[in-house]
Amino acid sequence: MASISAAFKKKSTWGTILLATAVSVTGCSTKNETSATNGATAPASTAPASTAAGTNSPQASAQPQEGMYPIASADKPITLKVWMGADPILKYFKNYGEVLAFQEMEKATGVKIEWIHPSAGQSQEPFNLMVASRDLPDVILYPWGNSQFLAGGADKYVKDGVIIPLNDYMKNAPDYAKVLESFPEIKKRVTNDQGEMDYISLMQPDLTMRTYNGFMIRQDWLDKAGMPMPRSTDDLYNTLKAFQDKDVNGNGKKDEYFSATGMDKGILGIEKLLYPFGATAGNDAFIQRDGKVVFSPADPAFKEGVAYLNKLYKEGLLDPEYMLNDNTKLQQKYTNGTVSASYSSAGRVASWAPGIQATDANAALAPIPSLTGPDGKGYWFEQNTANITNPGVSLAITTANKHPAETMAWWNWVFTQAGKMAFNYGKEGVTYEMADGKPKFTDMITKDPQGRTQNEMLTLTAPAAGLPTLNDLEATKLQKSEVEWNAFQTWGDNMPDNSGIMPPVTFNEQEMDVMTAKKPAIDDYQKQMLDKFITGRVSLDKWETEFVPQLKKLGIDEVTAAYQSALERYNQR
Repeated sequence: MASISAAFKKKSTWGTILLATAVSVTGCSTKNETSATNGATAPASTAPASTAAGTNSPQASAQPQEGMYPIASADKPITLKVWMGADPILKYFKNYGEVLAFQEMEKATGVKIEWIHPSAGQSQEPFNLMVASRDLPDVILYPWGNSQFLAGGADKYVKDGVIIPLNDYMKNAPDYAKVLESFPEIKKRVTNDQGEMDYISLMQPDLTMRTYNGFMIRQDWLDKAGMPMPRSTDDLYNTLKAFQDKDVNGNGKKDEYFSATGMDKGILGIEKLLYPFGATAGNDAFIQRDGKVVFSPADPAFKEGVAYLNKLYKEGLLDPEYMLNDNTKLQQKYTNGTVSASYSSAGRVASWAPGIQATDANAALAPIPSLTGPDGKGYWFEQNTANITNPGVSLAITTANKHPAETMAWWNWVFTQAGKMAFNYGKEGVTYEMADGKPKFTDMITKDPQGRTQNEMLTLTAPAAGLPTLNDLEATKLQKSEVEWNAFQTWGDNMPDNSGIMPPVTFNEQEMDVMTAKKPAIDDYQKQMLDKFITGRVSLDKWETEFVPQLKKLGIDEVTAAYQSALERYNQR
């Protein structure tokens, strides 16, 4: 196995790294039966606890439970076959076994891993072929909790004999069990309607870590126009008017726009500006209110929000080409000085700034804390902010695994203090040092001679953000630039009411039949009509007389009923 230090010396191996992005979306009651497998059976953890620097996560075991690690040895070897979809870092490593955190994991647990990686960008087809052939590894890392990505969700693969429920093996993972007990919402999200836990997911307990999207604005234009930071939809309207009236970009045209991407062309869609009105559309169109499922485009709040967007469009304050924009075009318009504000992400606030400043040295982007609507309240429906679990890569144990108890104990190490430090910070003395009781990254991470960012370097050494781990708030902060972290904090500290976000419900077979038959046509129709209402191609007078009746013809009542039943089961978990 190549060492991490050796890998860093191979200059020909290293280039610009495209970071993997986790897919966003969805503890269990432990049974008392004795495991049928040998070894690795551990009682509930009683070890002293200590807190990883600066985190508000549950305290992990300061020392592994006595006798628990190593799990395997030269006399009793264990090798697990682990399948994981292709990742951009594999351009630089043969497999994940060369990543520093996994090397530390092998030293501690004694378990050796035979990594199986399909070709880059081809995870789904190899996964389907593997499942169909039943040529299964011991562990599969895949978006098990994302029912939108994985038809039927993890439940289907348990029923089909591909993976196993983990309940009987929770006693082998005392530190993981402690996390679930500390965060009931995490426990609910990784438990299905039958009370089974089928996978382990990435966990992000702190809201700040999940508020990486929000509205941003040209702060230098606010200063130039003498306008305060907008805090309501009325404020935003007045600000956009002032930008154009005062020609803040100095080109003699009224082309300082609020902009967005087309709904299916990027994640920065125009529907986000409906949030302050208590409405939304697109992929997050189903919301909940007082325990009842609401299809937002058929709700009066939607009509009120769209009337506001139509006003911006008619008065030339909304980018007339927003429907054609993708993320790249939106960035170009910021650089060209024709976008004053938009929905964005913390990463873009930081990464787009240099290009904008190359055109305008005084340019500065700032996060808008939040916007209230006509009722004086704010609302938020961005799914990521509710994703206390992120199933972009989740871990499941297959029916081919002859060591399920040992496998649970192996991954439990990730949730011990040593494991948390390894996957969030790397190796002490190599990637970080302790200073005043807190980790501080070394020059290896912060001053890479090839100019790679901290995020890039940590993806190659301590990739907690893309794996089923417990993310650490302090580590997240250290990994971000000052500008990026300011956006995280600003949006997180000012988060409006997000109780309307639908949790990751699961549908039974009958409900899935309804969803499959009716929801695609409903989604297409509501997206098309949103743009037509905004641009005035269809009058909002038609919302009640034509739009809502057509939704009913397409089956919105049946789909809403399916969501309602699924939500009620979720709430009973």
